Amino acid sequence: MRVNASTSRANESSPEREMQLTADRARRATSRASQSSSQREAETASQRELRLTADRERHTLSRESETYTERELRLTADRERLLSRESETFTERELRLKADRERHVLSRESETYTEWELRLTADSESAEERTHRLIESYAWRCGGVKVLLTRS
Repeated sequence: MRVNASTSRANESSPEREMQLTADRARRATSRASQSSSQREAETASQRELRLTADRERHTLSRESETYTERELRLTADRERLLSRESETFTERELRLKADRERHVLSRESETYTEWELRLTADSESAEERTHRLIESYAWRCGGVKVLLTRS
């Protein structure tokens, strides 16, 4: 599929290609923004708490599995980044943020449609599994009886 896409891209002129990329980016951004926004709006307080709890647990597990050397490297990098950002001017900060945004856009542009779908599906499935696990765990701790939950 990539071969066909790259062949058709080679036949496009640069302005046509740029227009197509801009339209694709806008469509994806609008779709992702509305999806994320509507998901958060539909989220109940208990679902939000479960999501935040899962995020905290994942963070804790990540930190617990770190070796001493990995931790020292991470903390050193954090300190160096903090020091460099404290001394940067407004213009330097704007340039850094602009470069970050461009790098993010480029990484998304290089994704094939299939890769994009797989990434979104994996994100969705892991969130669903995490929520299911937390609900089950909470029910077990609160009631002392395991509640069987069905996945929809």
